[in-house]
Amino acid sequence: MKSIIGFLCMTVVCFSAASCQEQDIYPDSAQSAAHKEGVTITADAELDANSQKIISHAAQGAAATRATLSADRSGNITYSWEAGAEIPLFVYITDGTHHETLTGSVLKVVSEKRGHFQFNVPDKYNLDNLKIAVAIGKENHVDNGAWITKMDTEGNAKIATPAVIDATSHKYNIPLYASLSPLNKDGKSVSITFTMLGSWIGIRAKSDMAYQSNIHSIALESDVLHMDGTLNLSTARPAWIPRNYRIDLEHKEKTDTIRVNGTSIGGSGDRAGTTRYSKPFYVWAKATSGQESRQKARVYVRGKAVSTMGATFKEDKFSMRDKFFSEAKCPIQFIDGDTYYFSVDASLADTDGGLIMTEYYHNTIAIGEYNWIEITNVTNRDISLEDYYLVSYHPETASLYVMALADLAKLNRKNRDMIPDHSTTMVPAGRTICLAASGHAIGIPKVKKSNVYQLVSTGGSAAYMNAVTGGVRYAKFLCKGGWNIDFNDPKCNIVDNFGCRVTYDLATKKYLTFIYYQGPVVFLRSKEDELNVPQKNFLPEVWNWRGLNAAGFSYLGSFNDKDDKMGPLTGYAPGGKEHYFIKLLWTMNDVRYTKFQPEDGDWHTGK
Repeated sequence: MKSIIGFLCMTVVCFSAASCQEQDIYPDSAQSAAHKEGVTITADAELDANSQKIISHAAQGAAATRATLSADRSGNITYSWEAGAEIPLFVYITDGTHHETLTGSVLKVVSEKRGHFQFNVPDKYNLDNLKIAVAIGKENHVDNGAWITKMDTEGNAKIATPAVIDATSHKYNIPLYASLSPLNKDGKSVSITFTMLGSWIGIRAKSDMAYQSNIHSIALESDVLHMDGTLNLSTARPAWIPRNYRIDLEHKEKTDTIRVNGTSIGGSGDRAGTTRYSKPFYVWAKATSGQESRQKARVYVRGKAVSTMGATFKEDKFSMRDKFFSEAKCPIQFIDGDTYYFSVDASLADTDGGLIMTEYYHNTIAIGEYNWIEITNVTNRDISLEDYYLVSYHPETASLYVMALADLAKLNRKNRDMIPDHSTTMVPAGRTICLAASGHAIGIPKVKKSNVYQLVSTGGSAAYMNAVTGGVRYAKFLCKGGWNIDFNDPKCNIVDNFGCRVTYDLATKKYLTFIYYQGPVVFLRSKEDELNVPQKNFLPEVWNWRGLNAAGFSYLGSFNDKDDKMGPLTGYAPGGKEHYFIKLLWTMNDVRYTKFQPEDGDWHTGK
């Protein structure tokens, strides 16, 4: 069966039945040859009334709409068979004494709601008592959706979906089944009615990111929905047996996840995925029969790095893994055949503000007077620098260096280096500012010729340490509303972080802090394969590096696309080589010395 969806689309993963002990049977199995002898039965098939009318619900409370299977007046979604299509079937037969699953039958579609097929019943069966149940397999050249991939001799049907969804395809397999039905009075034919198994989850998203970013995966969190399971068709009322969640880790995550290709959010302009929600894509799931949902269902959208980094503790508020989600307003009792919509607003301006560090040009390990820090506004709206701070921490001397970014002119040691007519108190959408230490006189003219929006020579040197040079080999933090960088303090101000990784310790209910040494190279964040968002917890997976001499100043001034000359960061994981990191369990109480820039005024006293 095909589901033609006038949107971006997306669905499910492979099922396997833990309870099945019998041999699995496939549509193309040679076993069909064993049934040449016997009686040939002709079956007429149609869709039931519920399958012909798909009810759509907005999980966040909007009014429900009704879309027919053959067409939706708004053009949003239509479910229909395609006349002339041939779809493989699994046919379970029983007469109360014997039972088995037959293969080799093909549903020949004659209209969008009707079809017919034939199957052969061996001589040993009593046709007066014969009943059949049917499940639909995968249609050729239709790779999205959900379908029955195997059925054992006991009538246990396994469900499967692709490992990766192709969001550019509008064709779906629909998991349909027909429960046990007797033969017609003539003993040569049977009429069956197909019912849709499970529900559809429609997901749409938007973001104020200035750059397009792929949605790498989605996760479905529900106490009743499962993407994997088995349907037993040997009983009058088919029984659904769910499998465990694909991610099922105590204290961490219990979700079903699936990869997505071909869809992105963010970017410039007024279009779907930016100022307006994208058209939905779809995943399939089935609610556990007889179980009442007591939990509000959630749908998460994730970038590549947070998809592949592994599950984190639920208490880990610094993880980006579960940052962007849509939650139903109340627990939903999911109904087979219905579609439920979730809208995810991946807004940066409404969460962490949208400024991120995109390059750290780190030259000398000992002093840092050749350092550069690049900060980019990755949203599609202008951002004021008010209340933003660049912070460096030097753990060996317990020193904290705080730089107020509210007015870049107050940080500039050489006014001629700034770009005239460009604001010093805000960063326009998608633009970049650069903060330079004292030793880069040769680099400033080159960077000014780039697309940089504003450039500041902060004067940082061995004699005048500041947030650009101070802390030299250690982490840099971008903070908002203050400069508290203690991960264990609820008032922590970190919005973006380079070089400090934390892990949650369930035993102590504290964050363990890993502060990394930084080598004398250029550290570069790239736009590809990731939601370009502030990372409270350092994610090496979104960063690259290149040698200083090879890179020069060519990357400074804008958020760069990844090129083949950049190398991925390595050695930045707890348990790695000691050369790359130092593990420190520290709090703000460990700070004995704080240096502010600008020094004049009393902004840092809170007065």
